[in-house]
Amino acid sequence: QQDITNTPGYKRYLKTLEEPMGIIGIVKIPKIGVKLPIYHGTLQETLARGAGHLYGTDLPVGGKGRHTVVTAHTGLAEATMFDDLVNLKKGDYFYFDVQGETLRYKVFRINVVDPHDISLLQREKGRDLATLLTCTPYGVNSHRLLVTGYRVLPDPVAAPEDHVQWPLWMTLFVIAMIFSAAILAMMIAVVAGKKRRKWDIRGKHILWVGRGEIKLR
Repeated sequence: QQDITNTPGYKRYLKTLEEPMGIIGIVKIPKIGVKLPIYHGTLQETLARGAGHLYGTDLPVGGKGRHTVVTAHTGLAEATMFDDLVNLKKGDYFYFDVQGETLRYKVFRINVVDPHDISLLQREKGRDLATLLTCTPYGVNSHRLLVTGYRVLPDPVAAPEDHVQWPLWMTLFVIAMIFSAAILAMMIAVVAGKKRRKWDIRGKHILWVGRGEIKLR
């Protein structure tokens, strides 16, 4: 089987919608508190950082006759990702923020399929579709959960902002950096305090000498 990541087509794909840090957009699912960065492709290292766009489907930019697919893990120890996608119902909404535009989709179809069944990921004439894909059931991952929505007008009020779900290792790294900085600041303060006290003592000795006093304590 050919490694598509080394093909010219895939390399061109990686340059589309390219933003800082490799993020091409954000997927937001307010009902289950999800807000994840979307990256190109679905390699393991990509899905460890957030959601991935399924190569071969339309990019998440909207348009009639297009169907984009965004996937994320279920069951990661480090982050929630799409664990709660099973709680979405028909009529719920999800959003893509891409290049300054917010695309809103209303869920109308929910299916569980075999891993190699892509029949529901095809384009449909005249429809602007998006599918969220993850493994199911939790801990077994023998099938794929597909939550598909059709595009509707954006909310009059912007979609609720949710916290970005960063992997646990990133959170721990930030905490460790803050803790280390605090310890370093305390050490600097202690050393500076000792130097200041030594200088004060020397200053008193010099002052005493200046007054003709030669007795040192």
